[in-house]
Amino acid sequence: SNSDGLWNEAGISLSLRIIPPFWRTWWFYSLAFLVFIGIVYGSVRYRLDQAKRSQRELERLVAQRTEELRLANGKLQLLATTDELTGLANYRKFRDFLEYEWRRARRTKRPVSLIICDLDNFKFFNDTYGHQAGDECLKKVALEMIRCCQRSSDLACRYGGDEFAVVLPETDAAGTYVVAERIREAIERLELSDLGLKKTKGGSNSSGENGGHGAGTGPGQPFLTACLGLATMSPAEGGDTNELVARADEALYRAKSSGKNRSLL
Repeated sequence: SNSDGLWNEAGISLSLRIIPPFWRTWWFYSLAFLVFIGIVYGSVRYRLDQAKRSQRELERLVAQRTEELRLANGKLQLLATTDELTGLANYRKFRDFLEYEWRRARRTKRPVSLIICDLDNFKFFNDTYGHQAGDECLKKVALEMIRCCQRSSDLACRYGGDEFAVVLPETDAAGTYVVAERIREAIERLELSDLGLKKTKGGSNSSGENGGHGAGTGPGQPFLTACLGLATMSPAEGGDTNELVARADEALYRAKSSGKNRSLL
């Protein structure tokens, strides 16, 4: 209206269009939302990948430590069952292996044989040439015993001191005697030449009993020889490993009593 109070008959209008800034547009909101979702998704994927990498690294470390423990346990087991000087199986391994083969032979109804070997005059040799020479001698005897046990199933052991033992699964008395003679002859042939030591001692030759061979220790004979006691039993017929060992010990005692350098059944 004007100052006189008269109103206009037709209204006048003015249209205004206010353009918002881009950060207040719908497409900016949509883009910001998508960026936010992408950041969240990327963060989650990064954390998951990091967790997987950590898990793989942990699994690798666990596998590595497990393998190291397995190898360490294997070494400990080997040390626990191996004679440090000769590298042969020790007495503990000998008993375990003999018990195992005895139980197996009981099921298969096959014989088990045992050879116990004792070096002749080793104490004199050890006292004469020293413990180092004695140790070298035992190493060479052990090597010959390994060579004479041609089957992978046979086990050569250091029974104790200068005594050795050989367990022969599925071997009869005749086969055991062949192996024993092979060992005895191999030790006789050593003559300690590799050590640069050779000693002879006078004595008379004598023949073994039950097929035993006696080489004696006369002039020209190697000083260091061996006596071997042999025993064969069939577990299916009764008895135990102690009886087998006792029989081999008895045969060794008879061999030592009747002379030197011989194998007796």
